[in-house]
Amino acid sequence: MNLEDLYSKAAKGDDASQYDLGMLFIKGEHVAQDYAEAAHWLHQGAKQGSKDAQFVLGALFQKGLAVDLHAELAVHWYELAAEGGHAEAQFNLGYCFEIGEGVAQNLETAVKWYRLSASQGDQDAADALKELGVELQAREATAFLGKKKNGDEQPAEPTSIAVGPPVVVDTRPPSDPVPEPVPVLLSPEPLPEPDPFYAGSTANHTRS
Repeated sequence: MNLEDLYSKAAKGDDASQYDLGMLFIKGEHVAQDYAEAAHWLHQGAKQGSKDAQFVLGALFQKGLAVDLHAELAVHWYELAAEGGHAEAQFNLGYCFEIGEGVAQNLETAVKWYRLSASQGDQDAADALKELGVELQAREATAFLGKKKNGDEQPAEPTSIAVGPPVVVDTRPPSDPVPEPVPVLLSPEPLPEPDPFYAGSTANHTRS
């Protein structure tokens, strides 16, 4: 990897490079680990529509890493990524709706997002539905099993940050103290009022 080229592309507005650079700072690969710098680049990518960047940025807000803890902004970014088909964001958004984190609790909406995520092969979403006593419909079950069989489940690459209790990421906070929050960064423009029926990510499964 040519870090100089990555910086150059990110600075010129390439959203994929902005996401990749943000993830390097989260993981401390090729650069010193720096959540504030990660948040900066992820925010740039998220504003341009990168679903992966929106998902990870939502997790940073949900966990308060380098940015102020802000459940509503976490939901905002999760929702953008989820609507774009990001399976892990759909799971985390479902979780937020389930427990009422950053949105009004709404189990019906939680189930909706869990179903969408599970239909893409997300095991956490399938488990969440099972815990809620909801069975996958035949079509969804077929899609889920097909994804699992073909290994098409959401890759556990840099994008794996979850938001619910089950945190699946190599990006989870290190044992060392996390840098002080930087309140100045990242407010979407403008942030819509949270939907009254949004409630969160899966109770015990949030990835981060």
